[in-house]
Amino acid sequence: MEEINERDISEKIKNCQAAISMLDEMRISAKMKTLGWSVTDNPYYEDSDSGKFRELDVFGRLGLELKNKGFTYDIQLLVESKSVSNYHILFSNSDRFISSELDKDWLGDHIEKNSKLFSSLREAGLSDQETDRLFEMVRESFYPKESWVFSEFQYSFFTELDSFYSFRETNLGTVKELNNSVVWRSFQELITVNKSIRKRHLDNMLADLQFYIETKEAETPVNSAFECLNNYLSHICYIHPVLVIDGSLWKLESEGNISKIDYARLLQTDLYGISYFWIDIVTRKSFDHYIEQVSHHTKQCFELLLKKSEA
Repeated sequence: MEEINERDISEKIKNCQAAISMLDEMRISAKMKTLGWSVTDNPYYEDSDSGKFRELDVFGRLGLELKNKGFTYDIQLLVESKSVSNYHILFSNSDRFISSELDKDWLGDHIEKNSKLFSSLREAGLSDQETDRLFEMVRESFYPKESWVFSEFQYSFFTELDSFYSFRETNLGTVKELNNSVVWRSFQELITVNKSIRKRHLDNMLADLQFYIETKEAETPVNSAFECLNNYLSHICYIHPVLVIDGSLWKLESEGNISKIDYARLLQTDLYGISYFWIDIVTRKSFDHYIEQVSHHTKQCFELLLKKSEA
């Protein structure tokens, strides 16, 4: 009797949503690994707003080094897998994809206005004059002739999919309010992961900056600080968020035509039409094809960057 009960329980656990979700995450991870991604399964990250730790389903990375330029690149794929079974995601208002301010993390952006950096430099004993000299060295290295050194060596995101500004989550009977939408909650979660990554990058640089200044006694504090900043500012990170769902995706055109799609990009814009954040939404059945396309595109971009750096 006990064995039968255990067998029944085993079958029920195997078919429960928790097990199905975990298996989906394992399949996503395995597929990414076969395509060359360095993958971390179910990593935890600190919510920079609440200070609480949260979980991401799958984290993948592909890297590139341009030795001739001294540049390094890190493409980070943030993947969440969610269940919206019996629901359909309807998209409308398609438009051209425009990169947003949150999909690229370069620590040199607005560096001279970074209050945390100023505080670290003061704590390390740099005077205002030394700080001014440090920022002048940064400008000379990364904005020669007022042109950003990465301007001709930027990675471009995969764009072989439709992009939309609007969506609805419906089971054909009701439409979920925005705050109850699985898609929208996942969208917000992926923004939180993005912010956590950016905060961690900055915190790492500030910690190393303090170390460089304190330990490299043979050098002046300005040169020590610049050596640290140069290492970090020669690196650029691109963050690609993805939501995988078990529902179906549809696009609604202005003429009223509706067609089924395998994946789409959802854009968040403000009142003035400026793109703030975006995520790719992919059906579970289509994920393998989608990630193959993204991986192929990324590796092609890397090849082009390498050729350009060697020209």
